[in-house]
Amino acid sequence: MRHVCTRRMLYILTALLFVAGMVAADKQDPVVQRVYTTNPVPISPQGVAPRLRAGDSCTTNLAGPAAYYIYPWIVGDELYKAYQDPSVTCDKPYPFTVEAVYLPLVYLDAGTVYISVDVEAVDLSNPSCPKPDTLIAISPLYEVALENNFYLIEIPFDTPAVVTGPYFVGVYFANMGNPGAAAIVTDTIPVPCVSYNDWGEGYVDLDTIHNNYGEEIFPGRVIIYSGGTTGGSGGSEPAPAARIINPAGGEFLGNPVDLWGNDDAGSRIIDLARFQFFKDGGWLDIGSDVDDDPPLRNGVSPSGSGDGLTYLWNTVGLPENDYQLRVIVSDTLGRADTAGVTAHVDPTPPFPIITQPLLGQNVCNGAAAHITCTDEDLVYISFDRKSLPIDFSYPIPVINQQLGGDMNGKPLDGNRVAGGEFGDYCSGPAAAAMAVKYWFNKGYDYILSEGIDILTDVQLMDRLFDAMNIQHDLGAYDEEFITGLNGYILAHGNEFALKINRSPKLADLYSWLGNYEYAVMVGLSGTPGLWVTAAGATGVAAQNETAVFKMADPVSAAIGAYSVKEESGKLWMQYGGVWKEIDLLIGMVPKNWTVVRKPVGVDAIGYDGWGFQWNTSALSEDSLYFLHAVANDQAGHYGSASVLVQNDCSLVGLPGDINNDGQVNIADVVFMTNFLYLGGPPPALGPGVANVNCDGTVDLADLIYLFNYLCNSGPAPCE
Repeated sequence: MRHVCTRRMLYILTALLFVAGMVAADKQDPVVQRVYTTNPVPISPQGVAPRLRAGDSCTTNLAGPAAYYIYPWIVGDELYKAYQDPSVTCDKPYPFTVEAVYLPLVYLDAGTVYISVDVEAVDLSNPSCPKPDTLIAISPLYEVALENNFYLIEIPFDTPAVVTGPYFVGVYFANMGNPGAAAIVTDTIPVPCVSYNDWGEGYVDLDTIHNNYGEEIFPGRVIIYSGGTTGGSGGSEPAPAARIINPAGGEFLGNPVDLWGNDDAGSRIIDLARFQFFKDGGWLDIGSDVDDDPPLRNGVSPSGSGDGLTYLWNTVGLPENDYQLRVIVSDTLGRADTAGVTAHVDPTPPFPIITQPLLGQNVCNGAAAHITCTDEDLVYISFDRKSLPIDFSYPIPVINQQLGGDMNGKPLDGNRVAGGEFGDYCSGPAAAAMAVKYWFNKGYDYILSEGIDILTDVQLMDRLFDAMNIQHDLGAYDEEFITGLNGYILAHGNEFALKINRSPKLADLYSWLGNYEYAVMVGLSGTPGLWVTAAGATGVAAQNETAVFKMADPVSAAIGAYSVKEESGKLWMQYGGVWKEIDLLIGMVPKNWTVVRKPVGVDAIGYDGWGFQWNTSALSEDSLYFLHAVANDQAGHYGSASVLVQNDCSLVGLPGDINNDGQVNIADVVFMTNFLYLGGPPPALGPGVANVNCDGTVDLADLIYLFNYLCNSGPAPCE
């Protein structure tokens, strides 16, 4: 098995090196000619037997009949791709085992071509126009000897790929032999959206290619299709092993609830997850998901666009109570497994939302705290504060990802993929190892102990490498990251809980790190996807501003400062010059951990709105503070929220000077209008300068007050 995995990695590396070496090809102005026969000669690479048997195979040809060939065109070092959907041509198509790729090709000389093929996942973020995603399988580079004729070339896979939905196949022509004598064959049907092809200039849509006369060159789609067998690999795929990743057992839930299941067996033929809850003596359906395609963050390839087996549960109208929840995970062979948890569900929970003060607000001279909450049985809200220096850091021990993935017994040699090892895929284990070692350094000995021995960094990486199935998956799938780290925690004292946030905001990252004191592992998506571990922040940014966070990077094995921003409802971090989405936070915290805060107020009335007037005169100058609110209801349940603010009286400006230009005029009215209603930036010196009527709240009343002062001789902004 190790031989197969290593060989596959070398194939992937070879393909990447080919792509990296591509240069813009000198494409000649080709001639489009009619195919002279409809019966191509079947051929396979020399010494390779045809892969499929007619009795049990199915092909996925979505193109029309061969109509034209384009020549001269191919020069080598180029890649062509085609969308495949077995459900169009095969009965009971999934799981579908892709055995080979088929390429009609006109060859106008005697010579050889060198061809490799691959299978790629589909990105359906735009369902009407699928595009290629992560690599699933790749063949060796085959030599094919040809004469002057029209051929149907079959290129097989050493290890067939099992898919459970549509996919792309790619054909790569190497710059070896005589590729210039080869002519691509097309049908007469234009590509419905975009085609994906590459000859060294990035993806090129063939519909956009024109000759010297401005005419389109390609009259239809390049014909590429694949063949295989339905039913996957039969019994060779393991039976499902269901697990609920989120919520955790005993958790207090509100609305909506992010349900997240998994198949721990790692089967490639999972086709459905059904989520249910138990009520009135029977199981009721919540919803289902067919997308068993979680992000893979391996530091090398794109993370992918799926989110695994998930469902967002709307609990509105459900009576508050303890409920049994379960997920039923089934595969295409009809096998199923069930996992469940019990949790308390309250559609209107005591989860406070802090509307004032705002993130990053300067609270010099006091601030009005305003809270909203949907719980109709709320009794009181208590308020606490927690201080931090302007530039705060946590002693996260940096661990290099290259310590993981050792295959040759030399863990300090870099463990590179090029050498048949797996260190390049280990950002996940390294990010988790840093969190584990951070808590060990704070006195939690069991988390790094086995018997009387303390694990070394290499041993810790080995444990997490195995727990997260890095060798099998070539990286850490999100589910494997969480279940692997949880499994490690269970085996080493079981003193820690993991927190999960799959739609984090800027305020969440500040609060998890600084207020709740979690060790925070940060999942970055994009190309490539990878993991880092948060280590601190410099200052505080307002909602629409760019923040600076310190991150421990397993790739560089260093802690650096990174820009982070919230934009269009998503959280982003600049890494390697590219903005990557932060779409997953994992917090690790001891179950017995207590955060030290100081009480600053309480509201037990609520009839005039929940909140209090925060007297900040005792706060230290030039510091950061979390305002922490805890809402408590009649049933004894509670929820919390926090916001990070700053106290810097040197920044207090001229009342009414909203845009901080040193004067109060109509430009401040425009600035304030944009801030309140159009998503514009907040006042540069904090909301205090905008609270011109001194009622403790920045709202429409302040806008009217400022307008009347400037235009109708009204009273001046208050001090």
